[in-house]
Amino acid sequence: MIYSIFRKCSRYSKKLSFFIILLFTTFLTGCGSKKAPAPVSQSAFYLNTVVTITLYDGSDPSLITECFALCNRYEQEFSRTLENSALYRLNHDTATSRRLTRPLQELIATGLSYYEHSGGLFDITIAPLSELWQFSSSSPAVPEETALRNAASRVDASKLHLDGDTLHYESPDLQLDLGGIAKGYIADRLKEYLVEQGVTSALIDLGGNILCIGSKPDGTPFRVGIREPFAPQGTSIEVIAVEDLSVVTSGVYERCFTENDVLYHHLLDP
Repeated sequence: MIYSIFRKCSRYSKKLSFFIILLFTTFLTGCGSKKAPAPVSQSAFYLNTVVTITLYDGSDPSLITECFALCNRYEQEFSRTLENSALYRLNHDTATSRRLTRPLQELIATGLSYYEHSGGLFDITIAPLSELWQFSSSSPAVPEETALRNAASRVDASKLHLDGDTLHYESPDLQLDLGGIAKGYIADRLKEYLVEQGVTSALIDLGGNILCIGSKPDGTPFRVGIREPFAPQGTSIEVIAVEDLSVVTSGVYERCFTENDVLYHHLLDP
């Protein structure tokens, strides 16, 4: 009888011990924080800059490949210098009415809107001046005054009129440069694609155009550094916290040169 009771107590004790261990293990698992996936980042050269896409939420890295494909597609739309781009063909057409691709239609509509809001300070017909200032050249120089005046006379977005997918020109000499807004448009399209694929945390860096999708996996905001002008690479003048926003800068210290002690930079006054 005593042996029988001891066996029952022993079995109960073993079951109780197992239950306690199981409960303790479950408790530890429940209280432990889930480890965030390692970020996946890739870079490539598009849009005359280094493009970097970083996924923080464990999404399929092949999505980055598709983002680069989109960059290439839009470069073929908006590049002013690639001879097979849609914009290059548009700029070298002499018709007074020209049909647009859908991306060009959307971007030109935005550019004309900014022209109105800025009182003409932002002008997408600045291409004749852009061509004179060879800031990417190995030996840039200030253009001749006569050439500058001639080019400036061909800059006037008020002579452009957009009607659906058709752009009407009052002057056949007008040529477009969409470089001031193209990267922002492209960043928005990349975000749309990634969000459609279920991405919830990512950074899109188009060289001066930083777009954040959501926040970091732990819920904290991304921290974006603003470079201090003319300081060594990597020196920040400010760091800001952002979630699901864009941070865009254009530095006069990036594409510039000095002639006769005067600094000339790529932000042109039309």
